[in-house]
Amino acid sequence: MESKDERMKSTSEVLRNMKTIKLQAWDSYYLQKLEILRKVEHNWLWKSLRLSALTAFIFWGSPTFISVATFSGCVMMGIPLTAGRVLSALATFRMLQDPIFNLLIYSL
Repeated sequence: MESKDERMKSTSEVLRNMKTIKLQAWDSYYLQKLEILRKVEHNWLWKSLRLSALTAFIFWGSPTFISVATFSGCVMMGIPLTAGRVLSALATFRMLQDPIFNLLIYSL
């Protein structure tokens, strides 16, 4: 937001003083300045979107990861996976999913 504010401030300054900038032939200087500010803002937005996508992937993928880890652990320990055990475990994971999501949302 800080880089966006700085870019918006510079853009509005350029637009307010357009006549002076054109008369003094400073347009290329201010264009470069605005492009640098846009690039900085673009980099921050890109980082923010990547972090948001990673967070969403972990948030929505965590039930699958937990199920895979649990059942893999059972297979490695030699616990037989019957239909009753798998379905009851999945039902339990589903019941725990909403409270865990609420905990994650309110902790952010």
